[in-house]
Amino acid sequence: MTREQNNLTPLAGGGTGKAKLYTGLECHLCQLARDILDEVLGPGGYREVCISDNAELKETYGTRIPVVASANGAEKNWPFSTGQVRRLLAK
Repeated sequence: MTREQNNLTPLAGGGTGKAKLYTGLECHLCQLARDILDEVLGPGGYREVCISDNAELKETYGTRIPVVASANGAEKNWPFSTGQVRRLLAK
């Protein structure tokens, strides 16, 4: 499957960890969100999902990105801190 088909941005270590980070192209806040998730989970400890090529994801997340989602489906819109992400993922 290509990147375009699954809307995943390749990350070190496969990026299949405990959270998803919904991002978009040319999103300056998304880099700040990546930095926070890298600090909390380590590089590759989360899956990055680019919404740009997916109409359904654009409708859901288009005005909210970056958004971090835990494995249980809980979500936090930007802005968020390292502490907020840790609490979200502990639920």
